[in-house]
Amino acid sequence: MTMIILDRLDRKERQSILIHPAEGLDPAMTVAELFASGPIKVVITKAREGDVGIGIDVPGSLCVIQPELFSAGICSG
Repeated sequence: MTMIILDRLDRKERQSILIHPAEGLDPAMTVAELFASGPIKVVITKAREGDVGIGIDVPGSLCVIQPELFSAGICSG
């Protein structure tokens, strides 16, 4: 699993992040194969004055991204 730390990412109330298949993921991969190394783990790395830092432990076959960067095709994962 790959820990993606988004602690520079300020997410406020009602803001989101996206988790989706990484580019090149085999479409025939089963859910069991995708999660063979374990579940997705979300960790709050900081919380202050309405801002939250987030760490997400995901398989390398998944991409974690801010919605505002999704259309630009930028992915950290």
